[in-house]
Amino acid sequence: MTKRQDRLYTARAHTITGGREGGTSRMDDGRLEVKLSVPGTPGTGTNPSDMRFASREKAILSQWEVGAGLVPGGGPMARLPRLIGRGRALEVLLGADDIPGGLAELYGYVNRALPDAELDSFEALAVRIASFDKRAIAETKRLVDIASLPPDAEIVPEWDAFVASLGRPASRAKLKALMKRGFHTAGDVENRLGYYVGQLGAAAIQNQ
Repeated sequence: MTKRQDRLYTARAHTITGGREGGTSRMDDGRLEVKLSVPGTPGTGTNPSDMRFASREKAILSQWEVGAGLVPGGGPMARLPRLIGRGRALEVLLGADDIPGGLAELYGYVNRALPDAELDSFEALAVRIASFDKRAIAETKRLVDIASLPPDAEIVPEWDAFVASLGRPASRAKLKALMKRGFHTAGDVENRLGYYVGQLGAAAIQNQ
């Protein structure tokens, strides 16, 4: 946990998370989950966080999977259309490109994109929420979840499709190529994953 995350966690009304993650579509214990997009850390942004705040200069959100021949797993097809609309969801999922913090804010992908130096400023919101009645928070959140989140049953077929796509020779070849270039290792591929999966697509066209 980073120092920034640790400070925010002390509000005790929410859980701070970052990076690429999956999970179910709701937290049944009534906690609020706030996703802090850690500077320089790629993330999907489609995990079931209640609120998301991003560094305008350094945040990178990415649904890169289609660029590597994979079907995204973990719920983005169920969640993203509800979050940003069908057209933008298709742009994000099928385009498989990096989404910077400012564009993510414009699309509604995150609540707000803030200058990196000011990213801690939403701690005041966490402290404010933590001061309110916990039952009122939990019941309000539960009803918002019912109105806005997909049921968990919609997530399972996405995982099945993702696992099936992992077994395809073309997908395995693309993942191998990404790993060779440095995928899952701190560096340029992780920071510009959208660019590198685009290069895989360009190479496939040239080889046709």
